[in-house]
Amino acid sequence: MSDFKKKSVDFSLKDVGSQIIDQLSSDIYSGIGAILRELVKNAYDSYLSISSDELEDEECPRDIIISRDRDEDKVGRILISDHGIGQTIEELKSFVQISISKKQDDLEKATGFRGLGSWAALGAGSKITITSKKKESASEARLTLNVRKIYEIMSPSSTLDDVLNNPECILFAERETEDVTSHGTTIEIECDGEPTLVNGHELNRLYKFTDPQETELKKILTQTCPIPFSSEGGAHSKIHEIYDETGYIPTQIILGDESLERRLPTQLTEINLFDIHLANGQIAAKAWVAEDPKKSASIESYFKENVDLLNGSSIQLVKLNVPIGQKGLFSDKGRDFLLNWYVGEVHILINDVLPDASGEGLRAGTAREVFVEALKHFYIQLKERAEQKSRKLNNEKALRTGIDAANKLEEPNLHETEKAKLTLAVSNAIKVINETVQRGGAKEKSESKSNKTFNPQSVKNLRQEARKLFKTKGLLDKLDSTPKKQTKKSNNKTTSVKENLNKPQRVIDLEVFQARVGLAVPKLEEIGLSKEQISQVLEIIKEIAA
Repeated sequence: MSDFKKKSVDFSLKDVGSQIIDQLSSDIYSGIGAILRELVKNAYDSYLSISSDELEDEECPRDIIISRDRDEDKVGRILISDHGIGQTIEELKSFVQISISKKQDDLEKATGFRGLGSWAALGAGSKITITSKKKESASEARLTLNVRKIYEIMSPSSTLDDVLNNPECILFAERETEDVTSHGTTIEIECDGEPTLVNGHELNRLYKFTDPQETELKKILTQTCPIPFSSEGGAHSKIHEIYDETGYIPTQIILGDESLERRLPTQLTEINLFDIHLANGQIAAKAWVAEDPKKSASIESYFKENVDLLNGSSIQLVKLNVPIGQKGLFSDKGRDFLLNWYVGEVHILINDVLPDASGEGLRAGTAREVFVEALKHFYIQLKERAEQKSRKLNNEKALRTGIDAANKLEEPNLHETEKAKLTLAVSNAIKVINETVQRGGAKEKSESKSNKTFNPQSVKNLRQEARKLFKTKGLLDKLDSTPKKQTKKSNNKTTSVKENLNKPQRVIDLEVFQARVGLAVPKLEEIGLSKEQISQVLEIIKEIAA
């Protein structure tokens, strides 16, 4: 039997089914947000080859303009324009090439992470037109995709050759221009009607958003696209420091006549910067976190309408300022609600950690797993910070309330109910004094160093003020319900029955006990007792407890 001999076999576009196009445009970029995100990211990337100095010299704004309209025939359009480097006919070919990406050097700063070109937006309309003018070029190039015709041709028996090499589906054109200094690209998505199926494939998916009066598009853009923070205010300058370190260049996105900017709610006056490290010490990400220094609870109520454009509280994962997935992504369950006490972003620095095609997560791999562990540890730190802050604010509140109550207790003719409430407030403040002293010294200093928000010094100052006041008024010893340490007995091992009975199990001061009984006065009034009868009941209780 003879040996096998090599035989060359050639493949062409005729060997690849055309329906792969629909899989690329619908399976990977299934959501409207994913489509818009990819188009805006491509517009952002077009500026990477032009320096800021060049743009400034040309008085050319670094922006991405999104406009829309509908004509009398109900045909709608969305246009996304930039003043980037532009493209020639040959470069426009990349929009119909599949998975041929840019050079790795460009990818490190680019926000578009997959070479899928215009297929990402295919089902968005019935026709897609890309017009581009390359910087210093004397011609303007145009690519037209007739989506309706493409979908009419696509079937289980059609091939990529039937689509890619068919001028009725894909058409390139060029024209001369005298203006060699201008540059930029405009992508026009035309929808000839409501969303519909053609040969089983959906088109006109963006038709709803072609209405200039529609409001949801703004929300989608701010949740999925790299909207920069306003450069105004001290807090925002800190965020722009992170932009510099991560390589993101703020690029204005304009919807109609409105420049989209993110802003912090005015209540969030405290902002902190963090480095997120891997186990080997490498900095994996830069994070900023804002919070309300006066509140110990969720700050979700601060996010109303479109004032801040932050899509609510919690922490957003981003890469080159492009949001990835939902807020709090990869946080362990349990105390997740504590992340809602903050708003912030984690900006990924590691080149190997990239969003997946859907933008809802990260690409699988070792780098991803190592980074996610570091991210989870950061979340744990934030949750512990929230709990420390909660203790601090609660202790401060209890001490202040106790100080006010101690002063009011001297007022004449206090009703028993009011006196009971004030007495209990002082008792609670004394409890905080004892607990914070017992917790004490070294731990408080450690917490203060590890957490700028949790500042035990403020508690210490209030504690000293309250202790001095309570002691002066004779309330400290009178209302302190903390069990006192028992003096050591002699070596006599025998203990009398009376001594056993007298061993304190739980010591509650008489005043505190009466205060708690006093809080039940409203219930006594509900059953018909008069104020005089209630006073008699309290006197009886006092006699029993004496």
